[in-house]
Amino acid sequence: EKITLFDNFASGDEMGENGIENLCKCIQIDVEDPVLFALAWRMKCQEVGTITRDEFEQGCRSLGVSTILALRESVVTLKRDLEINLRAIYRFCFNYCKDKNAKFLDIEIAFMVMEILLPPSFHRSLFISFLKSKETKCLSSDQWLMWIDFCNSVFNDFSNYDPAGPWPVLFDEYVTWAKEEKERERKKEKGEDGEKREMSLSGSGGDNTMDLT
Repeated sequence: EKITLFDNFASGDEMGENGIENLCKCIQIDVEDPVLFALAWRMKCQEVGTITRDEFEQGCRSLGVSTILALRESVVTLKRDLEINLRAIYRFCFNYCKDKNAKFLDIEIAFMVMEILLPPSFHRSLFISFLKSKETKCLSSDQWLMWIDFCNSVFNDFSNYDPAGPWPVLFDEYVTWAKEEKERERKKEKGEDGEKREMSLSGSGGDNTMDLT
């Protein structure tokens, strides 16, 4: 029986979590490296935590690799994918990461994917804080797919956000919440500055009259 590259990481036709961990070690990446999402995208994987033989071979063909060394060297290509094809990889992650029969993506999984896959940004951290404050349980396909477009197009001060645009209602709520949070922070800072000035004035008290005798 022919031994393939896949057989280095699995004993049957499916590679499980242990096999994926060994694959990551082999290509010298961490299991939480965004490169793994790029690889899953190349392989057109259907379910997180599992890589089938067909998916693995599809990915190897896509990358043009047939040896362990070539697979390890393909990390450079996968990192380039994260720059050039980030939107496509992000969109792929909705179906890839949600439960097989679910219509929505669990919010904890959504946070994990956002924090691993998307570069640190104003909107990423603030949106996650908003969702936590709202105790959101899951995200719909539209909410997930449009979020990366929101991040790429809406200014940090929301000055170009159009509430009449085709955004999900959740994004309207996020913008309102973020503006209110900013205003609360402004008032808090103003209040603290006022207290500091008051303390400064009270601390400089005393008899400031001149003794002319």
